[in-house]
Amino acid sequence: METRKTDALGRIVIPKDLRIKYDIMSEGSDIDIIPTEEGILLKKHCDTCAICGSSNDLVNYAGKYYCRTCIKNLNAEAKMKWGDTEAYKDYQEKAENLSEEDKQLLSGELMNIFGEFGEIKRTDPASESAQELVLMLQNYITDHFYKCTDDILRGLGQMYVNDMRFKKSIDDTCGEGTAEFVSKAIAAKK
Repeated sequence: METRKTDALGRIVIPKDLRIKYDIMSEGSDIDIIPTEEGILLKKHCDTCAICGSSNDLVNYAGKYYCRTCIKNLNAEAKMKWGDTEAYKDYQEKAENLSEEDKQLLSGELMNIFGEFGEIKRTDPASESAQELVLMLQNYITDHFYKCTDDILRGLGQMYVNDMRFKKSIDDTCGEGTAEFVSKAIAAKK
């Protein structure tokens, strides 16, 4: 163990031998700072799947990484749950003509809508601005994925808070409480 002093801004210099060992020699290397029960853990940043934490075979969707195994599992789960529905068939038709780049762009745009919800999450979910975003979300899903009926939208609103994968993804990207606000705004739709 080596002890180092912090400077006035709280910075420390990581010893050269450790920078070499952990391949953090270049200026601007990303370091994760992780609070633990024992103190602070510094770790070289490594992109990982937002669902399972794997660092293998990742795809970037809207600034978040997902491994191809989790993507495959999510697709299988969706097919099992909704494979017989018109909405799923509509999604399959639209998705088969999209490149990976197109899918990433659509996911990013969709996450931007959630970001707008995050900016107003301290307002009334029934407010005019929140309801305009609900309509924007519903129209975006209809235009790019499948016909998002009011029933489907209500189901999505529940899924955004009841499925921790969705809740975590939305809240991690758009701020804690965003998924809950989106769900309440959808429930307030008339």
